[in-house]
Amino acid sequence: NYGGLKSDRYMKKEITYEVTLTPNPKAQNFAINSKLDVNIYHYGIEAIPLSGNYSGYFRAYVPNGAKLIANSGGEDFRTENQKFYYLFSNIVRIKPAEEDTLSYQYKLPSSLVKDNKYYLYIPKQSGADNDIYTIIVRLPQGYSLKSDRFETKENIAFFNGKLTNDLEFELEIVPDKNSPYVVFQNIDMLEIHGRAGQITVSFNEEIDPAATKNLANFKLTDKNEVNKKSDKIKVVGTSVDGRDLK
Repeated sequence: NYGGLKSDRYMKKEITYEVTLTPNPKAQNFAINSKLDVNIYHYGIEAIPLSGNYSGYFRAYVPNGAKLIANSGGEDFRTENQKFYYLFSNIVRIKPAEEDTLSYQYKLPSSLVKDNKYYLYIPKQSGADNDIYTIIVRLPQGYSLKSDRFETKENIAFFNGKLTNDLEFELEIVPDKNSPYVVFQNIDMLEIHGRAGQITVSFNEEIDPAATKNLANFKLTDKNEVNKKSDKIKVVGTSVDGRDLK
């Protein structure tokens, strides 16, 4: 804050950092694409003392070797090379009850993934006790992520919370050996007067169409225990659309 009105106390920041790791088999490394969004909200009221217009200078420190793709938000955007970091900086001006989002998209050097491990260091800013961080790391299908600090769902890792101290994260990249599992199913209609109905089964990830061609692998069972008469139902064909098997 360089405005001198002590309006920092009325500012709320939510930081979202998304990382996409894409394998490059020829180079035997991973391309790293990152997106950093910083939402700054002024929840003060004009009439409250020291709750006037906010003026601040924001700097984001990213690893050296980063290459900016796009940015938005704020004023007077600049970049700067330092010894250990590459800087994005903006002037931010926000009126009470308004907000602004600073957004940066950039590529990171593949050297940040070493021995199939991605490392991330986040220093806690002094006095910023209420900032909320959301970190999402993604890999394509066929990979899984392992971490003690992240919540992991196969190829996606997620962290959400406040920082009480500097944090170092390590995520290990391993082959995905888990089979797809069903997350939802929908029955449009069953056979009526000779017309075939459709059952859609949605999985957690895309499935291989070749694995669904053998109709002998499918069996429909009548689970209606009220009506003891068993319906004759059979699978006459399949189709695949991404994660959906029909």
